[in-house]
Amino acid sequence: MTDQTDVDRQDALDSAARHAARLLHAFGWLRVLVEPGREPRPAPPLLTDTARHWLGIQSAAEAADRVANLRAGLSAAPTGQVPIRLEMLTAQHHALTVVDQLVDRVERAGARARLGVPATGRNIVRVLDWLAGDGGPPCWAVTTGGVAYRRGALADVADLRVLDHVAHRLQEVADRARMAIGMTEERTAPYPHQPCPACRRRSLEIDATLRNERYWTVGCTSAACRCTGPGCPCLQRHAIEGRGHVWTYAELPTLHVAQQRHRLSHPVRSAAVGHGGWSSRRRGER
Repeated sequence: MTDQTDVDRQDALDSAARHAARLLHAFGWLRVLVEPGREPRPAPPLLTDTARHWLGIQSAAEAADRVANLRAGLSAAPTGQVPIRLEMLTAQHHALTVVDQLVDRVERAGARARLGVPATGRNIVRVLDWLAGDGGPPCWAVTTGGVAYRRGALADVADLRVLDHVAHRLQEVADRARMAIGMTEERTAPYPHQPCPACRRRSLEIDATLRNERYWTVGCTSAACRCTGPGCPCLQRHAIEGRGHVWTYAELPTLHVAQQRHRLSHPVRSAAVGHGGWSSRRRGER
């Protein structure tokens, strides 16, 4: 593989791990908010086709329960259980369906160990960990129940197109899940250590949306700030010409070294000696 291919592979693996973490965070809230009253959110104005399908299933099940109760001599009235919020259930179903599709794609594309179980609300952590891991090399992990599984199986796949597909699909399903729970804002803030060593603007911003620091990034928000390739002041290990500057959490020491070099090569100096130059001028007038 060429160096560029290695960079593209790692970018895809890191992206897949990041969006898997975003999906896992959102999925937890989908399970919490499936019961009404947990958060004051208005119901969607229209039901989607999938929501209508789930509503039909729920209505049919409730009707069957009432018929069974009548035959057993019990009341056919509703049981009084808390109703579910179908938009949250629909989002869960969509997420699990997509994850199952991605697992199947990775297994067929060259994963060295099969997952062997479908994705459910109970094992979603393990399934996503099997699929994307933390973006690093594949390894083996063990659940609290003593079940061993391969972690980060996506890295076993040689086809870069599959890696890109998985990363993009995870991003799409994570975005949809976050939209369902109303998580539309990212936790971003100006980075305290300024400026950007490449464009010299105070335009660095940290994205700490995810709880795990591994997925935090620091990027330059200037649209004109683009990497110039090897020799760029960004000092990134894989400097790619034309790409925007983004440092991962692991690369922050590199960013700080680049900033220190910038400060040493561009010190702040006064343009005049004395009190604005007026002392020497007065001496010349005498």
